[in-house]
Amino acid sequence: MKSKTLEVFTVLRDLSVRKEPMGDEYRKIYEGLEETGTLDADYAENLGDRNGYALAKNADVLSFKDCCTVLTFLLRAEHWTPGAFNDALQSGSIHRLLKRAVEVLKDKEENR
Repeated sequence: MKSKTLEVFTVLRDLSVRKEPMGDEYRKIYEGLEETGTLDADYAENLGDRNGYALAKNADVLSFKDCCTVLTFLLRAEHWTPGAFNDALQSGSIHRLLKRAVEVLKDKEENR
């Protein structure tokens, strides 16, 4: 049986494939992280001196927690730099992070 977190992240991953200007993806991803308790309130501290944009480009090596930290970083970046989230969505960074998060969650569930 799939966990609620895996179900939500799978839906978000599939949503993130679109290459259109940002619609409700921002809201849905924010709410999905919030609903699953994976929105990282300490994202700045957890990133430390690592570059969130660089991590997003190399998502295939990140842990689930790091994926959530970088997703939170990208969501918050929109507040400081309008269009930052849309740029990350269009470049595929959001999809890579969500795809990796789903892979890690599936591996975790399969190895229980």
